[in-house]
Amino acid sequence: MTLLVDATTAQHTRGIRTVIDGVLNELPRVSQDTIVAAGPDLRGPEGLRLRRVPGTGSRGGRLLYQRLVLPADIALLSAGAGRIDRVLLLDSYVPLVRPQRCMRYAALIHDTLPLTHPSFWPLPNRLVKRSAFAALRRARPTLFTSSDFNAREIDRLLGASARVVRFGCGQLLDAEADDALVSNLPEQEPYLIFVGAIEARKDTLSLLDAFELITPLLDSPVRLLIVGSGRGTYHDAVRRRIARSRCSDRIELLHNQTREATLRLLARARALIFPSLAEGFGLPILEALALGTPVVASDIPAIRSWAGDTILYGPPAQPADWVGPILSAVDSSSERRRAGQAFAQGFRWRSCAEVMVDF
Repeated sequence: MTLLVDATTAQHTRGIRTVIDGVLNELPRVSQDTIVAAGPDLRGPEGLRLRRVPGTGSRGGRLLYQRLVLPADIALLSAGAGRIDRVLLLDSYVPLVRPQRCMRYAALIHDTLPLTHPSFWPLPNRLVKRSAFAALRRARPTLFTSSDFNAREIDRLLGASARVVRFGCGQLLDAEADDALVSNLPEQEPYLIFVGAIEARKDTLSLLDAFELITPLLDSPVRLLIVGSGRGTYHDAVRRRIARSRCSDRIELLHNQTREATLRLLARARALIFPSLAEGFGLPILEALALGTPVVASDIPAIRSWAGDTILYGPPAQPADWVGPILSAVDSSSERRRAGQAFAQGFRWRSCAEVMVDF
């Protein structure tokens, strides 16, 4: 009996790619009879059985495979590699054709944001997601998601129960999070950091407003590092806003940073500032906590439902009200930083993978 894991969505955005990488890194240790359907760029750990699926380098190709071709691929694999009896979809795209009655499916729903916050997504994306959720309602697979808040939204929108699984600490391997806990806290450098896409949903413009308000109140000059990429009109608006800022010489846009560079910057920041208006989870928050970096994030249910009182909060889209929380974060004691690391110990990719393959 063999488990097929569809990981073709790893070609997608940073957050989903990070989750898929985290699960796949643990798969060889938690499941021996596993085949991973992968796109052209996926690089799994040693011991992972990858099946390269042609055409899945593009969004259209991935959807074609997930929605239409996957059942045929299962039949082909069953004829050669041993019977496939379970399919784990690391995204919410179950095949449009009703899955075989004898086949057990599970799907990971990262978020419901295209339905609950449609203004942040173009119409084609919303229509694709609506179709995906309709197929999930028909197929009734086992559902996984990352937080109690997401589980409630899935119940509201699909009328289905989803099991909450705790992700690991983002781009950090479990061993790296463990090492950070027992190592000396990194010496903080004079900058604040944001990690994520430069887009309207992340409210980068409010981040810039808050930074301008906070700089005169700090004892020493600090910089703002915006680590991420973007495109289109919102990205252009952010660039223009930086150019006319009175603090423009202290703001840096850092595109295409490697995993190692991003984690190094996170570890030495005075604080992570995360003003997102809508989130599925917020992995950079966990990455920062595991590294001992204080966090100020938007006070939205998607974040508070799992982060609780471990981090500081600011009201969404109200930059003036972020000044106090940011000042508190910058002055965080070593005890507060260690408390964040201790909290992050409860989030492990190993346990996440163990639960998801055992459905």
